[in-house]
This record gives sequence, structure tokens and C-alpha cells, in this order.
Amino acid sequence: DSPSINRGRQLFEVNCAMCHGLDGTSESVVADKFEAYGAKRPASLVSDNIKNQPDGAVFWTITNGVGNMPAWQRLLTEEHRWTLVTYIRSLE
Repeated sequence: DSPSINRGRQLFEVNCAMCHGLDGTSESVVADKFEAYGAKRPASLVSDNIKNQPDGAVFWTITNGVGNMPAWQRLLTEEHRWTLVTYIRSLE
């Protein structure tokens, strides 16, 4: 619903956009730095790879981290992590 997406957007802007870009496309200064130093860019959250993953898989990745992405389990509540999944699903 809209309030959940709005809250997800706020959480995303504070916690995720620095790497994944404001629009989730992985276009950000931090992503450019990863690439410049030979590391893999953060995932584009609007890619088919992410869109085809079940919600639980996206939640698991946010919770536990993968590759260069840190785990957010200690920093965000379970509710906040699910709210981020809802927001990520709204990205186009």
C-alpha cells in the first residue's frame, strides 16, 4: 500500500541509495567507486535478476548481505527490511 511504499522510500534513501542509486539502477557515486577499484557494482534493483527473485530471497539478501553488500539485520528491524522489499518491488 502507499504508506508502506512511502516509508520504504524513506528507508531506501537513507540506507540503500548511496550504493544502489535513488532509482535503484545502481547509478551512484559509490557504485562508480566500487567499479573504479575493481569491485563489482551493487546490483540494479530494477534488473530482471532481482525482479525474478522471490520476496523472501530479496529479504534474505537485505538481512544477511551478499558479496559487497553488508548485512542489515542488526541495523534495521524485520519490519523495516520487509518494508524495503515492498519498496524495491515498486521500482521500475
